[in-house]
Amino acid sequence: MVLVIAPLMCIVCDNPRASELLNHLGSSAIKYCRICMCDKTENPDELSELRTMSLALQQIAEIEALRTEQEKIEMRKLYGVRETLNPLFSIHADLYRCLPIEVLHTLLLGICKYILKHVMSGLSARQKAEILARVKSFDTSGFRTKMYGNVCQHYKSFVGRDFKGWSQMALFILGPYLDGGQTQVLLTFSKVFQIAYCEFFCVQLSEEWKGICCSFIDSVKTHMPLLLNKPKTHLILHLVDCMIDFGPSSAFSAERFESFNSRVRQYNVFGNRLAPSRDIAHRFSVVQHIRYICHGGNLSSGEKCGDALKMIFLSPVMQHIMCGIPMEDLQGTRAIYQPGTPRKKGQKIYLKDLPLTLAGKQKNTLEELQSNSHNYNVQLGEHALTDKVLEYRALICSERSLVNSGENIEFVTSYDQFMYGILLATFTTHNAAWCLVQGILPLVSLDNQPILNPYDCPLLELSNTIFCTPSCNIKRPAPLVHECTDTCIFQETMQARTVERENILCSKLVFQHDWSNPTYCCNVYCTR
Repeated sequence: MVLVIAPLMCIVCDNPRASELLNHLGSSAIKYCRICMCDKTENPDELSELRTMSLALQQIAEIEALRTEQEKIEMRKLYGVRETLNPLFSIHADLYRCLPIEVLHTLLLGICKYILKHVMSGLSARQKAEILARVKSFDTSGFRTKMYGNVCQHYKSFVGRDFKGWSQMALFILGPYLDGGQTQVLLTFSKVFQIAYCEFFCVQLSEEWKGICCSFIDSVKTHMPLLLNKPKTHLILHLVDCMIDFGPSSAFSAERFESFNSRVRQYNVFGNRLAPSRDIAHRFSVVQHIRYICHGGNLSSGEKCGDALKMIFLSPVMQHIMCGIPMEDLQGTRAIYQPGTPRKKGQKIYLKDLPLTLAGKQKNTLEELQSNSHNYNVQLGEHALTDKVLEYRALICSERSLVNSGENIEFVTSYDQFMYGILLATFTTHNAAWCLVQGILPLVSLDNQPILNPYDCPLLELSNTIFCTPSCNIKRPAPLVHECTDTCIFQETMQARTVERENILCSKLVFQHDWSNPTYCCNVYCTR
């Protein structure tokens, strides 16, 4: 016999479950925070005495000593504690330190949703149409998350993935439609989001990060005071302390578990919705039986499946469908998915005729850029314009994601200089892959300090220098945003739509960037 003793270090759950595990009453209590004794009627923007196991047991004893039920109800709301039997209280662990702030439900499905709802409720129909046009013209190639659907209509039904994208892009899309107070709230929230999804945590920065969280609470108190009635807003004050105890929020995030909800929904697609729980359980059972058989399990007759069926089951497509393994994990070992590999093959042409995708998807050849009408400095290195090359329109960068021509990237030049740029073209010659990249340089002040935009993002400028660098030097997509000015305008276009089997023309608003403006900004609130 082997005795295994596992200490309880962390419990990952959403906020209602966390309150239930701590015998906390939840948002209906006067002291609505499960971590401290904060009173929502007096000081919801401040930290109070921390709750402990001994304090909770003392409060439960006081509630049980009361005679009438009405007195107990009032005392429960006052303390925020219910006196139900909790077997977890017998564990030799401080549960109040084992239940950290879960950022998915607190930030994305909580505060981000509240702010977006507050902003959208004050917009006119014209402004919502303009926001939708801005969303469609926004370059999301450098972001891990994308934006789907009509945000102005469906934001109430967004999931965590959608709010995660909006937390990174909302400032640059909604900025022209926000007043000063809303801008301050959204800006400070973006900084809190940047802290919550950091990759590395430095204890020396904890006081600075706590100050950022307090600045967000102060801006909410001033400009959106109704949000302070939400316990999720107050929980931001405890975020950095949880990161000190457990590290970056990715260590105690529920996103990996919430992602399994898509598997549950997938097995209910073809159900009749009369008994979804039974249908989902039945399909999981069928899939489990198939996996057992295809892994060489014995049937009731003692037979086993053949090698042909095993090979079909082990194919990437079947592993993705039956086991839920992401395709990028299954195909990561194939040669065509290795970093620096060119993709989307074109034709064999001379280097001077190589089509280049400039900012705004404008097309030019290399020979045209070197003509007198353009002021470009093309550094081809060992290549000549008369070389015969094979054209490609995309490649696999160092972090194994696909980068298309015309997208913003981070790369290393032939002189080992790290830069931002636009991938213009990819080509191969003599079994070596090369890329042409137009550099984007940071703007600095006279004292050599970076120039920031109103959202505290560093400004950059598109240069006229084109680098030729090996494809393996393309590191990752870059979260760059075009710095729009008054010359970026909306245009009304006519679009054909089918309504009740009839084709009709309807107007559509399109946002046109002025690509003659070479200024960009680096979105520092983008997660890696």
